[in-house]
Amino acid sequence: MSCQGATAQPARLHVCSWNIHIGLERHTLLRSIAENAHFADLDLLFLQEASADHDGADTDLIAEVLGPPYAALQRNIDRRQNRIRGLGLIWNPAAINVTEVDLLELPHVRHPNIKRLHRYALTAVRARRRWALTVTAEIGGHTLRAYNVHLNPGAFAYQMEQFQTILRDDEHRAPVDVVVLIGDFNSLRIDRRKWLAWFAELARRGYVNVSEDVDWTFGAFRSRRFLRQKLDNILVKTRWPLEHSAHSQDIPGSDHLPLFARLCWPAS
Repeated sequence: MSCQGATAQPARLHVCSWNIHIGLERHTLLRSIAENAHFADLDLLFLQEASADHDGADTDLIAEVLGPPYAALQRNIDRRQNRIRGLGLIWNPAAINVTEVDLLELPHVRHPNIKRLHRYALTAVRARRRWALTVTAEIGGHTLRAYNVHLNPGAFAYQMEQFQTILRDDEHRAPVDVVVLIGDFNSLRIDRRKWLAWFAELARRGYVNVSEDVDWTFGAFRSRRFLRQKLDNILVKTRWPLEHSAHSQDIPGSDHLPLFARLCWPAS
């Protein structure tokens, strides 16, 4: 990517999102990160379902594997299968200056905007509370805000209410040059038409679906093509024309695949 038209050094960002399945395959995961060149020059790594135990937090262990100068933080949210589950961030301070990190609570089943029918269904499946890890940072003189999300599966209307909460939060914060929506959206193929319509609506708001051409990011049985799902996504809004590329990589260590993206925009 050349960031054509840039009059000065363009801003470049290499990001990855990975749901690491509460660290159930931690040793394999760490080995994959150490051995795979795709992780070598990451600027930002967003984790969903990061866990922690007596050996430490997943984010800290991964940052150690990536090596200096990577920094890490993790916000633990709940437990699944008797394991801690949270949202994590790993970044390269040489490229990114992280200035603020928050947790944004997303609507739960008893939220007044959730329809009664959906409320009953979600209560039956014991839908858990969800949060978005909100990260404010600076890169190359530009300001960036990223929302690392892991939405509830199923009930598309419920997921949209969670998304609207994120969009409203961004609108009420100080304006930034770049906004990134990234993570495990649980965008099941059964709701494919609804998701396409939602992505089209976001495009009208200025968001680029960076991962649009990625075929799949989840497969508990990866050899069975008909079971593959596209659950993970990256959306970006910038003040300038955006150049981008994205791909998922079938790397062992989780039931999800890591989703990589390279972003480039002209310097102001």
